[in-house]
Amino acid sequence: MTETPDTPKRSPEDWLNRIIVLVIAAMAMIFGVPLTIGSAISLVTLVMAGEWPTPWAIPALVIGLAVTAFGFVIAWRAFVPNPKAKS
Repeated sequence: MTETPDTPKRSPEDWLNRIIVLVIAAMAMIFGVPLTIGSAISLVTLVMAGEWPTPWAIPALVIGLAVTAFGFVIAWRAFVPNPKAKS
């Protein structure tokens, strides 16, 4: 694989930083995805049963979505670097 002149060479520190960021993103996804799925199932089940949702059903869903989005964005930035960044 040939590198173009525009592609900066990656140092070992860059790869270590990338691995650390991916571990943080994985932990966020491991926490956020089950929280989102569980909260959504709980909320839908309560609404279908004609009951009022518990006070934490909607905040738990929002927290799960936020943590999942955070993990996705962090993982995306580890794989796709900012094109405007100066290196």
